[in-house]
Order: sequence, then structure tokens, then C-alpha cells
Amino acid sequence: MPLQLNEILTWLTALLLLLWFVLGLVQVSFLRTWIIVPKVTQRAYIQVTCEEPGGVALGSKPNVTIVLKNSGRAPAFRVRHRSQIGFTEYPMPKGFKVPDLIPSGSPELTISQGSEYRDPLVASAVLTQQQLNEIAAHGGKMFVRGTVRYHTLGEWHYTNFAFFWLDTQYVKASVGNESD
Repeated sequence: MPLQLNEILTWLTALLLLLWFVLGLVQVSFLRTWIIVPKVTQRAYIQVTCEEPGGVALGSKPNVTIVLKNSGRAPAFRVRHRSQIGFTEYPMPKGFKVPDLIPSGSPELTISQGSEYRDPLVASAVLTQQQLNEIAAHGGKMFVRGTVRYHTLGEWHYTNFAFFWLDTQYVKASVGNESD
């Protein structure tokens, strides 16, 4: 017995819906496998550490070397950072406002996968006796903070960092450490 036109249309509609569903699954699988997941896992990630400071004495300019390391799986292009050395109480007081960051004199960089770049950072002024006395009286500690911006896989990313030097090591500050 031949199929009626109505039955043929019903079967064709069901077949087209099934095909549409299967193609949708294939598309989602393709996007996750070849476009979305690799872009996230294969990008550059800039991590920041600091070396032991120097010049924390009367009449000296405190200084530290900032280390930018690409721990990702792609190069980081157009890397720029703005950083600052300062002194405040530890832990950081509520509502503490640090001055605006000044761009470093370093050029835009490219940091390859697994590579690092060291940039010396020097405070803008020498320490006075009054500052040293305030630091000693209030439990003040040196802090280093900043932001790094870089471009990878067609997108801009950032890393913000804030550390306190506690006599023998750096400790992350309670605020100011985030990245995308």
C-alpha cells in the first residue's frame, strides 16, 4: 500500500528534525574541541613575582626586580606593566588608597611560552628618617603592586598584583591580586 502524501511529509519532517539535532550536536562538539577549549587552555598566562628588595635604608631609593613569567602555552604580545613601590601598615588598612600607577619605562615586550622578563623597579624618592620612624612605629612594610596587560590569541588580558615584603619573603596582599 503506497504512503499518503501526509504520511510522507510527517516522516520527512521527523527526519529533518533528527538531522538538525545531530548537526547541532556535531557543531557544539566541534566548537568545544577546536575553537573554545583550545583558546582558553592554549593562551598565554603572565604570572608576577618579585625578587628580594634593596635600598630600604635612610637616604636610599627602595628597589626591587619584578619578574614577569609566561606560564601559558602561547606567546604574550605587547606586554606592558605599570608598577609601584610604597610603604603602608601591614595588614593593609581598610580604605587604603595607593597613588595612581605610573607606566614603567620598559618597552612593549613579547614573552614566549615558558620565558620570563626581569624589570628593575626603583621608588621615586629616597627614604627619609621620618618615613623610617613611621614605618617602625606602625608596623609598616614595603609593598609592590601593579598591573600587566598583554595580548594573546586575538584578545587582551591582564594580571594585577600586590605583595608585601615581610622581612624575608613576599606575601600576597589581601586585595589587588587578580587576573582574567
